[in-house]
Order: sequence, then C-alpha cells, then structure tokens
Amino acid sequence: MRQNTAILMVIGATAMWGMGGLFAQKMDVMTTTIAWLRCFFPFAILLLTIVPRAKLHEREGKGIAFAGSTVNMVRMFFFFWGFTNTSISNAVLMLYTWPVWATVLAHFVLGERITKRHILLLMGSFVGIAVIQLDNLNLQAKAEDYLGMASMVVSSILYSISMILFKKVSPMYKPMELLFWQNLVCVFVFFPIFWQDPNWLEPIAWGWGALLGVLVGFVGFGLFFAALKQMEASKISVFCFTEVLFAMLYSCLFFNEQLSVTKILGALILIGSSIALSVQPKVKKDESKD
Repeated sequence: MRQNTAILMVIGATAMWGMGGLFAQKMDVMTTTIAWLRCFFPFAILLLTIVPRAKLHEREGKGIAFAGSTVNMVRMFFFFWGFTNTSISNAVLMLYTWPVWATVLAHFVLGERITKRHILLLMGSFVGIAVIQLDNLNLQAKAEDYLGMASMVVSSILYSISMILFKKVSPMYKPMELLFWQNLVCVFVFFPIFWQDPNWLEPIAWGWGALLGVLVGFVGFGLFFAALKQMEASKISVFCFTEVLFAMLYSCLFFNEQLSVTKILGALILIGSSIALSVQPKVKKDESKD
C-alpha cells in the first residue's frame, strides 16, 4: 500500500513537471529569470512556513544537501535554456536520458559494475537519440534545436547527480525540507541577474512564473521528494518516464506539435532502453553466492 501511494505521488509529480515546458515557452524573459521565478515561489512558501522551526543549519547532511542545491541551480539553467530553444517533445525526450547517465555515474563514483546488459541498453538509448535527430534533419531543424537538445542532455546528467545527493540525505530531512534545499542556491545566485532582465516587471511573466513555481516547483517536486523517502531511486525513475507522455500530450493540445512516426519510434527506443536499465534483473540465490 505504501509503495502504491508512492507510485501515485510520482505520477502526480510528472503530470505537473510536464507543464514546465509549456509555461517556459509562454514567458518572454531571460532563461535565468524563468529559473529564478521557478525557484522563488516554492522557496518563499517554505520560508514562511516550515523553515523558521526546522533549524536546518543544525542538521546533519547539510553539506550534501547544499551540494545538491548547487547542482540543481546549474541544472535549472540548462533545463530552461533547452526548453526555450527546441520543442517540448524534443526537450523532454533528451532530458530522459538521465537514467543512462545515472548508471555511468554510479560506476565511476560509487564503483558499481556495468554489465554487458547495461552496455547494450546504453547503446539502445543512443540509437533512440539518433532516430530523433534523423527526424529533425528531415524537418530541416534549425541549429537552435540541436543546441536546445544538447542543453537538455547536460541537464539530464546534472539531474541524475542531484537526485543521488538528495536521496542520500532523504532519511535526515522531511520532503518539504528537501524541497527548500533544492531551491535555496538558485534563488540567491540568479537574483542579481534577474533584475537585469528588461521584462522582469511584466505581469504576464510573473503570472506564468507563479504557475511554474507553484505547480511544477512546489506541488510537483513536493510529491517527488515525498515519494523519494518511501521508494528506491531506481524504482522511482521508471515511473518518472510518464512525464514524457504528459509533455507530449500538452504539446499536442496547446502547441499543435506534430509527432511523426520517426519521433515516436525514437521515443519508444529511448524510453524502453532507459526503463530496462532502471529495472534490475532478479539474481538467483545460487548465483548470488558465486
């Protein structure tokens, strides 16, 4: 029952996350302004509610949490820069290479062994990316599309790092406290740049920014961190792929984006490989003794 609740929370989170690209493309402001507004609203809500009595500065693991917040700040820049330079479907599909990068990082950082199965699935994921690229070539995509997708790949690598860091300290903090840490560095680093945006006072930007911050930043990631405390990160990653479905649905409904056969095929290959990579095969008892 507890795991089923966590699964529902993850799916609820991905339904919110899928709106991120929609809001970002509606905001005619700098990328850093989008990132600041996205982090400011959940940060402000939590600063006025849980932070005064949480005593976060006295807790263990604050160094790791701060590192996760710093990585998330850099990730946010590449995330929104990617969304504003390519289509929503392209951006989300590139973002969801992160289980691949998480496996590679686990090998080099944590010393985990990469099997032949992992290598084959990694190759399958890159085949999916190649198929999507071919689709863009057929559509005579602009250079911005390729830069946007490359930016999303960087964001996916950074996302896998931040997820590992926050999972490590999740036993020490409540979900809303982790959410506060996630947004902390971004709010302060992007604040001086935020004021340099000539459109920062536009009401439309603040309106979309509020929706982005509350729905994606507060509700979406609040649900995610709650699930992260109840379920293993590898299992959560499987259900996070539902964001791709929500993002494609929103892009078709609100931007009239066309999903070609090659793009759908590339998406299936990429998502299928990443899901298979996230699900660990069962090991027989007699094999585990070897």
